[in-house]
Amino acid sequence: IARNVSMVCQTDVSSTVTYSITLTNPTADSRVLDVTESLDDGIDGDMLVVGSISAGGIYDADSNEITWSDVSLEPNGTKTFTYVVNVQSADFGEFENTVVVEQDGVEVMPTCYRDTW
Repeated sequence: IARNVSMVCQTDVSSTVTYSITLTNPTADSRVLDVTESLDDGIDGDMLVVGSISAGGIYDADSNEITWSDVSLEPNGTKTFTYVVNVQSADFGEFENTVVVEQDGVEVMPTCYRDTW
């Protein structure tokens, strides 16, 4: 899993943060995966631009998670998923999101990321 965060600041008032998650399958076998990003408690549905979630990802406000289900990953292939968060200056701080990748219900790679805006 590779993750990238890019931020565009608007004169110390707010920031638009674009998250991307890239999965790489280094094997010669196809895989079907479920990818879940658990958002920090400081990120809520008002900050998340739900319409920006790519590749059919679904946001669940109750669990504060974005899930991409039944992701087909070809041998030696990659897939990238993105979403955008708008952060007002009053909400700037450190946030910790966790990405979990599962295959057949078995966790294959949990990854925790800490970002500061």
